[in-house]
Amino acid sequence: MNHDFSRFDDHSSMGVSAGINFDGTNLRGVIPMYEEVKHKLQSYRYCLQRIDKNIELIAELRSRAEKITTSYSLAPSGGLGDSLANAAAKITDLEREIAKDTAYLKEAMTLVLFMISTLDDYQQRSVLDYRYIYGYSWGKIRTELHYSRTQVYEIHMAALKNLSQIIKSEQK
Repeated sequence: MNHDFSRFDDHSSMGVSAGINFDGTNLRGVIPMYEEVKHKLQSYRYCLQRIDKNIELIAELRSRAEKITTSYSLAPSGGLGDSLANAAAKITDLEREIAKDTAYLKEAMTLVLFMISTLDDYQQRSVLDYRYIYGYSWGKIRTELHYSRTQVYEIHMAALKNLSQIIKSEQK
């Protein structure tokens, strides 16, 4: 196997040029599946961030609801009950939408965790966990696992290849 890992850096998507062979296979036809798997793995961090934003938004909505109640309760009455009811209804609707979104995001995160758990190789699971679940840089992964740069990238590529094969076999 002839791997050229000199193109890898912390911002590279895969660090593989299209001409490199991996186990005798030309990657030009395989890279889209690797990218699809990688994109799915990367979605975990995105989902986590969105859930955090949803929690913040709900807290902000509830805070606004408390301010509306306080400010309206001090004002003279005369049609303000409808405004308060409308505001409360909007907040309730938004909270429901956020709850649905959060449930969907949690399902997506569970799928990523399941994908990683399907790998038999502990090293591959560890690299994917550190990279996609914990958001570690390549350098921090190397430090944590005490692997060389080349080893980390080879393990990562092997994990993507194995996940691609698992997905292909499930699609048949």
